[in-house]
This record gives sequence, structure tokens and C-alpha cells, in this order.
Amino acid sequence: MTPYAYTFKSKPEGAEVSWQLTGKTLQLENGEQVDLSTVVGGTFSDMPSGAHWVSCLVLEHSGGKTKIACRDMRTGASRAQYMSLVVSLLGDLAVVSPNAAFRSGGGRFATYALLLIGVVLFGLGIYAMGGAILGQFGDATQFGLSMGAMALIFGIFLGWSGSPWSKPTTRSPQDLLNWLRTWLRRAEA
Repeated sequence: MTPYAYTFKSKPEGAEVSWQLTGKTLQLENGEQVDLSTVVGGTFSDMPSGAHWVSCLVLEHSGGKTKIACRDMRTGASRAQYMSLVVSLLGDLAVVSPNAAFRSGGGRFATYALLLIGVVLFGLGIYAMGGAILGQFGDATQFGLSMGAMALIFGIFLGWSGSPWSKPTTRSPQDLLNWLRTWLRRAEA
């Protein structure tokens, strides 16, 4: 099988890193290899961060975890090479490890952060509404009630959105690949 090489920078100021993909083997520049048939799952995230996009694919396999990351402009050359690797990799995984389960998003830290922010907003909402009802805001009672209600509702929404107690949604490599292709087409439009 012909190996396909993908070379990109993990960060704009970093050195280029090369990855080779040959059927069911991913080889890192340092010689480390990952047998794709041993991949059981992982995570994928692709989020804007200032002027850059931060993308990360983590493969969980029998040898541990392999992280493939890139931080580049949305239309940057490194990001294009990175996304080509991810699309090819997911295509190969769909064949050799179709039952792997991938989670999308920022991971468990993001869910706990949303929950914490939601709880704080909920508390502020209760405080503002209680203060308004007890007349502590004087002429600003109406403002206290409305802002308190908004903070309360938004806090519940954020806390529920985080919901670290719920099982994360997973996708098969083929489902993640289909979603990613749609996402990339929309981003290019």
C-alpha cells in the first residue's frame, strides 16, 4: 500500500511535523506507530480561538493515546494538511475499526466549566431577584427583577448544557467523517 505523508505545523511558531498513513498504520515522525485496528475511540474538537482555529484529534488505542493537533488560520496551509490527514484517517478507521466511539467538543473540562458558570449565574439571579423583592434596590427594583430572572434562566441553561453527569454523545468514525466533510464544506462557503 502506498503511504501518504502529511506535513504541518502543530502551532504557527512550531516546527513542521510529518505523519504517514498507510492503510491501517499511522506512523509518527519519531517512528512511533499506531495500528488503527486497535483504536477504540477518542475525541475530536475544532474551535476558533482568536485569529486561529484549534483542532485536536485524540486516538485512544491499545498502546495508549495519540494526539494530533493543529493551531492555524482557518484557511492556513497547515490546517489544510491537518484536515486532509484527519479525513483520511477517519476513512481508514471506518474500514478497520468501525466500532470506535469518538466524542466531539472540548472534553470533560468544558462541561464542568459550563456547569460552574451556570451555578454562579443561578446564584446571582437568586440574589438579584431576592434583593429586588425585599426592596434593597430602591428605584432599581424592576431592573433587579428582570436581570435576576435573566441570570437565573441563563444559569440553568448553561448548567444543563454542561451536564457532566450525562454520558457524552459519541460517533462512529464514518459518522464523524460525514459530519466533518459537511462542516468543512460549510466553512469553505
